[in-house]
Amino acid sequence: MFRTTVFRLALISAIMFALLSGLVLGLVFLTTAALIDQQTVTAINTEMAGLEDIYRRGGPSRLIEAIQSRVNGFQSNHLIYLLKRTDGPTVVGNLNTWPTVPPDRNGWLRFTVESDMDGRRQVWPAQARIVTLPSGLRLLVGRDMTERSNFSRIMEQSLAFALGAALILGIIGGVVMSRNLLSRIDAVNTTAQTILEGDLSGRVPVSGGGDEFDRLATNLNSMLDRIQKLISAMREVTDNIAHDLRSPLNRMRSRLEITLVGQPDLAEYRRSLEGALEDTDTILHTFNALLSIARIEGRNAKENFAPVDLTDLAGGTAELYEPVAEERGQTLAFTPPEAGDRAVVVGDRHLLSQAIANLVDNAIKYTPEGGQVRVWVDAAHGSTRVVVADNGPGVPEEFRSAVLNRFVRLEQSRHTHGTGLGLSLVSAVADLHGARLDLLDNAPGLRVELVFPEKAARRTPAEGDGAAVG
Repeated sequence: MFRTTVFRLALISAIMFALLSGLVLGLVFLTTAALIDQQTVTAINTEMAGLEDIYRRGGPSRLIEAIQSRVNGFQSNHLIYLLKRTDGPTVVGNLNTWPTVPPDRNGWLRFTVESDMDGRRQVWPAQARIVTLPSGLRLLVGRDMTERSNFSRIMEQSLAFALGAALILGIIGGVVMSRNLLSRIDAVNTTAQTILEGDLSGRVPVSGGGDEFDRLATNLNSMLDRIQKLISAMREVTDNIAHDLRSPLNRMRSRLEITLVGQPDLAEYRRSLEGALEDTDTILHTFNALLSIARIEGRNAKENFAPVDLTDLAGGTAELYEPVAEERGQTLAFTPPEAGDRAVVVGDRHLLSQAIANLVDNAIKYTPEGGQVRVWVDAAHGSTRVVVADNGPGVPEEFRSAVLNRFVRLEQSRHTHGTGLGLSLVSAVADLHGARLDLLDNAPGLRVELVFPEKAARRTPAEGDGAAVG
């Protein structure tokens, strides 16, 4: 914990707070001490001026009387007085000896005073000013600085205590905060370790406080959900590929094996090779569909985009598949937009054509003989839709999302020819164009709508009336 970034940041913050607190307290101390010193100087100067005035008006005798009167009140005013002849003894005052410390050029000096009180020797600081009078007398007026010294000592102790307390509290706060944050970070690490061990269901716990860690956990969980879905889909795709490719490969091997062990004639050799080619085409078709989906999902959305007339595209596709529908005994009809408007979208013409063709091919493939398949383009209500509807068996509502996944086919026997990739390719094309693929109930049958938003659609007047096919 003590090596963690969180603890180091908390410790740095504590040190900065302690230094800032020390700076503030230091400024308070210096300001207060300067004020006390100024008051001391003012008191001494005032007292000195008063005594000098007494001396000028009354001479040495009046000065001595005034000092004696003040000395008797020393206990209450903490002032120090000493009047001494320049080369002679002390005249009056409450100091035993003249200070040995020389004054500065302004007559100020700081010194210590020694005294015996109740048999105990005491030493206390003092500050004084010395003035030489015309009669050869030297006058010292000072003040006991014990209170000033005590104040300085208390402030220094308080400053040291405050700095120490701030540092200790900061460290304690850093430890507490580190434990709280580390517990949440450990939850992320634990989840990551669980996932590394193969359990993709692990998720980062969310406290519900809505803070940065909760937002991070929510985003991570969303990412993990997406990864789990992709991996599950990949596993499912792998299983489906194995299932779908096993049958043609087994058929191919059986045909070739029978051909090798038997004594076939040229016609049997030809039938065996044709069957092998058919199985190979099935395998190649599956891989080509997968490659197409991968290319669509990985390409730039703006690549090869240009205005595309969906009316012409859907009409041409319906016309192309009309013989296929007739061969199966079905009716295929195309209806252009109302009022003859052509719906134009910005997109890739080849991919859109492939998507519409897949929808029509699926409708024909899963609609029974005698059924109907309708294709129309709707350019009203702020969006453009290409709709392919049939009256076949349809898709149950609970499976409509699933059939958009790769290799998903509803018929369990898989007797119907196909790869289960058609709707997956259409879904990829829709995503590339910012469109929506809706599977709806046609009652009976299935109605598939490829819906383009208004920002992707551009409607232009038709140059000619639409035609119906079928």
